[in-house]
Amino acid sequence: MLVAIVGLAAAGACSGGASGPPATSSPTTEILGAPGSSAPATAGLPPDPDGLPTLTVVATEKDGRFQFDAADVVPAGPLGLELDNQGTQPHDVAVLRANPNVSRQQLAELLSGPAPEAVTAIAQFLGGSAAIAPNTKQTVALTLDPGDYFLASLYRGPDGRIGAAGGLYRSLTVVPDAPNAKGPASPESAGTVSITDDMVTLPPGFGLAGWYKVQDDGTQPHELTIVKLNDGVTADQLKAWLVATESGPSLQQAPFVLVGGSGALSPGNSDLIRVELGPGNYVAYCTMPNLAANSSPSYNQGAFLAFSRAE
Repeated sequence: MLVAIVGLAAAGACSGGASGPPATSSPTTEILGAPGSSAPATAGLPPDPDGLPTLTVVATEKDGRFQFDAADVVPAGPLGLELDNQGTQPHDVAVLRANPNVSRQQLAELLSGPAPEAVTAIAQFLGGSAAIAPNTKQTVALTLDPGDYFLASLYRGPDGRIGAAGGLYRSLTVVPDAPNAKGPASPESAGTVSITDDMVTLPPGFGLAGWYKVQDDGTQPHELTIVKLNDGVTADQLKAWLVATESGPSLQQAPFVLVGGSGALSPGNSDLIRVELGPGNYVAYCTMPNLAANSSPSYNQGAFLAFSRAE
């Protein structure tokens, strides 16, 4: 089942800080391919090359304000999630769902409040796209059950705040698929990337074109950032740059190019990322705070791995 959205929610963010949940309109949904529907089967959420219905989340900047543009409603089951960064800064997107004892409104209020970082205590992270550079795209795949979710940016910008702190988030509703419908299958994984509280492990051949499963095998939420080092830059120099930015924006240009990865995952959760890395030197690491180490980023605890792709 594909869903066409006629009315979209308005969601935006100012990197300097806007507050309050995004205003929403009442979306009109149409089940494509249903009896009596005149809409073509290719409308709504278009399939990606692997046949997955794909939700595109566009990060844009308009008049100095950042916002996510995306559909409000998607079908349950395997789903492609494409992040299209049309802004001027790196952006990510994570899929969140409130814990059973937390209401959707409570989660929205936390995301729009002064300390959205506390979301780790009241929500499950189901994956998404790690931060990517401006004018680039990344596609991930995940499986969602029917229910209420949020798309939120957890990437820490030049002002030291995560994107959600400025309002860079929006709601998402997942509806049941048609009864007895044969839904799409998840892409086949070429290998599994494991992230623990102190380690990143890559499968053999990682970086060859294909889908890779990313799984949180730790005790805390984790994400996977993949960067390509600039020529002449070492992994140790990257680590020093990351540590320097923990106390404020760096005066030095970032010594790498963001190439994607997985958005935040709660322990035991996983998603799939589509990867094709060219020759070069890379580092895979986790930026999420390690609560057992005074909230120091996990890359300081060992979740930091340098690797290379040959010609």
